[in-house]
Amino acid sequence: MVYYQSGAMRFTRSTGSNRNEKRAKAISRRRFVQATGVAGAVGIAGCSDFDENGEAGAPDQGGNGGGDDEDLFGISGWVGTADPMNLQFNPYNIETFHGLGIFEDFAAFETRRFIDDGVESWMPRAIGDWTIDEPVEGATVTVTPPTDRTWHDGDAITSEDIYTKLRLDMAFGNAIDQYIDSIEDTGDAVEFTLSQDVNPSVFTHELTAINLDTKRDIYAEWLEQVEDATTEDEINEIVGDLAGWNLEEPVGTSPYALEERSQQEFIYRPHDGHPLADEIDIDGLQVLPHADQGASWQSALSERVDMMAGGTPQETAEEILETDTFDKMFQNIFLIHLAVTFNYDHEVWRDPPVRRAIAYALDRDAATQAGGYVEGEWGRLREPQQDLHGINIGVEAFLDDEFIGTLTDYGYDEQRTDEAAAELESAGYERDSNDMWVDSSGEPLSMDFKVISSFSEFVRAGQSIEEQLTDFGIDVEVITQESTTFFDDLWDGDYDVGTGYWGGGMTPYVMYQKPFYDAPRDFQTTNHPDTVDVPMPVGETSGDVESIDVIDRLDELSTAGDDERVQEITRELAWVYNQTVPQIPIWSRYGQAFINTSDWEWLDLEAYDQKMETAHEELFLRGWPRGRL
Repeated sequence: MVYYQSGAMRFTRSTGSNRNEKRAKAISRRRFVQATGVAGAVGIAGCSDFDENGEAGAPDQGGNGGGDDEDLFGISGWVGTADPMNLQFNPYNIETFHGLGIFEDFAAFETRRFIDDGVESWMPRAIGDWTIDEPVEGATVTVTPPTDRTWHDGDAITSEDIYTKLRLDMAFGNAIDQYIDSIEDTGDAVEFTLSQDVNPSVFTHELTAINLDTKRDIYAEWLEQVEDATTEDEINEIVGDLAGWNLEEPVGTSPYALEERSQQEFIYRPHDGHPLADEIDIDGLQVLPHADQGASWQSALSERVDMMAGGTPQETAEEILETDTFDKMFQNIFLIHLAVTFNYDHEVWRDPPVRRAIAYALDRDAATQAGGYVEGEWGRLREPQQDLHGINIGVEAFLDDEFIGTLTDYGYDEQRTDEAAAELESAGYERDSNDMWVDSSGEPLSMDFKVISSFSEFVRAGQSIEEQLTDFGIDVEVITQESTTFFDDLWDGDYDVGTGYWGGGMTPYVMYQKPFYDAPRDFQTTNHPDTVDVPMPVGETSGDVESIDVIDRLDELSTAGDDERVQEITRELAWVYNQTVPQIPIWSRYGQAFINTSDWEWLDLEAYDQKMETAHEELFLRGWPRGRL
């Protein structure tokens, strides 16, 4: 149970509440909100690599850089809808939310420094600072508002705004909810007590990733309803209503404020109340909205914009770089990538030797090449994943070379069919007269392989995987599905094997949610068991078999404050991943942004190349470009 103090900027849980109850409520609420579909999952996918043969035309806007009287930097913006006027700015209405460049996160993780030096650091944005007394249950976390920026309407950012955001996120059961026992706006800051011990890294990533996108006066009525609610049913009703509410006019905090929008263009102006305002010497940004990637490519090829970001085929990339406008391809990292993902509910694919056999039988480099545009003079987009351990970024910070050397090497650039055959034979399979694998009753080993049709790179890789496994003697059928159906099935666990995802964040706690957690903790359901049997100790494939509770380890990883224990748990999970193969990572990849650097002033682009999470978003939030050359 919970209780609220109506009218007060304070919320406290009853002493009867515990971590498991909070988690169950959070999960049920997220499921309730997302029951209408999986739009959020599609956004998370982050591929935006639509059929490269699509020929949807772009609107007929003027030349890049805006009109004759204004110095506007032109951007091609993928909005995923034929009518951009249907977009709205309430972040809890995930079906039509659009927040690109309008709202800032609490603080920006310095991905570049983490990749270069293995050091975790953050740059405050929408908050001034945050402190944690101790990473233990009952300790106080203090979050203060910034003093160097205002909302786009000129109002100061206050502790009331931060409190509103955190309380609404708690009502929706978002990630921060699991950490908060009581929360109060003191007038100068927001203070909350921790409901559990925390891993400082995991907690800081969760806290700082929150966007300040709910200005108090806009959401005051919603907050009042949440504060006055006394039952879970009441909160669920409020959450459902807020999830369906449209906010037509946004008020954010970023360097650029959205001034006007139409079906043809969005116009952003420099925000005088931002600390970067004095360094920005342009009239604004002109974003041309496109519903599909093909139209976005056309806007770049016809030189109507100064920047275009998104997955782009090699031949198209080369054509764009041959134009007079685009002279640099800037690349950003993706946090989630393609992985062959198994459903443990299927009697065949729950068997570890069978999954290991598939890992040996696949040439991941060939599948990556089939995905397309791996590398060339124009740059690099993707590379095959060599080691199977589940860590997709900052590997050096978590796993050293000595440990990686103890992992089973399944081979990434060849088909190791002898090892694959040995695994299948150990599971009771044999080859029939047609050289196909069958079980002890003579039933063929077959795979229904679901592939999302909206991402052509996944389709091409899926076809390569089908060909490789068929040649090895497994009957594979590729089933292509449009995105909504595919993500619904991925969420519900309605598949045998599919083109799922691996990675997903900057910490092992987040990365290992993909294979081990189900929806709604993650957007894909693998039905992975809580415990698995692996040879132990870690690093010894001939060791005695022990049962490892991966969910217990993950839960502990979110609370462990001792660096040595965090390292120990991470290695255990990496070992489990390697020995049981819950999924087979195919590649890691980069996004692309084609940029005009001949006509515009940019700061330090080379230092951030391949070391930034999103190109479009960072363009706005770092205030790039600064002016005309």
